[in-house]
Amino acid sequence: ILNTMRKVRKASEEDMIEFNMRLLDEMLKKGYTTIEGKSGYGLERKAELKQLRVLKKLSQRHPIDIVPTFLGAHAVPPEFSSSKDYLKYLEEELLPEVKDYTEFVDIFCEKGVFEPEESEDFLKKAKEMGYKIRMHADEIENVGAVNLGVKLQAVSVDHLIMMDDESIEPLAKSDTVAVLLPGTSFFLGKSFAPARRILDEGGIVAIASDLNPGSSMIFDPSILAFLSVMKLKMKMEEFVASMTINSAFVLGLSDEIGTIEEGKKADLVLMDIPDYRALPYFTAQNRVRYVVKSGKVVCGR
Repeated sequence: ILNTMRKVRKASEEDMIEFNMRLLDEMLKKGYTTIEGKSGYGLERKAELKQLRVLKKLSQRHPIDIVPTFLGAHAVPPEFSSSKDYLKYLEEELLPEVKDYTEFVDIFCEKGVFEPEESEDFLKKAKEMGYKIRMHADEIENVGAVNLGVKLQAVSVDHLIMMDDESIEPLAKSDTVAVLLPGTSFFLGKSFAPARRILDEGGIVAIASDLNPGSSMIFDPSILAFLSVMKLKMKMEEFVASMTINSAFVLGLSDEIGTIEEGKKADLVLMDIPDYRALPYFTAQNRVRYVVKSGKVVCGR
């Protein structure tokens, strides 16, 4: 994170836009029409706002819609000696200002980064200011972050690799979505989140790429489908829902996108496969023929 932070602080907005436009082009070819984009690689006012401005400009210039999330609480930057001081800085200096760019706030709740108690205080302040909240939860160690997310009525809790069995039922009974990132587990050689148990208990699961320079550059939906079926033990119907309507719900857009029905935007992906269940069979082969965004073909081959 800190290595990327140094590069983001030095980069110009136009350089960041140029690089990410190319990446978005590749995502569009794979069938993405709406994504979330997080800040969190600036870790100080100017660079965090720069990332949020870049996300806004990218969304305006590219067919893919980008929903921004403020992740200033991603790590403690070298300018601060403690997480407590840094969170205070974020609360006083940045939370009031990023309201112009996003309605979502995230935090990396983890041992040695932002502990559960201080994460709770930070997220409560964000909620008081009108933000919807997310959490990086129980990725490296089980610190009770999933239960904290449920308690705070977070929109989503992400990762969940190390969540314990006792957290599954409360999560499944809540409206908090389990955002699982199988590409990251595979990329880092880690274990996989307990998707099957969450689903069997009635929980809501969304699958995301976690595309980032440090822990996963995997975003091909066919690879995510393969990992979800083979490692997360999901059915293909569950996978399709996890990357469409459930993901739309996480982004606050389930009234506009995520299903094919009257009154919603026609965001569609037409694929050269015999059946939706064949997607993981053709792993790492791009079978997308056409991508339709709001009723218009924006990508085709």
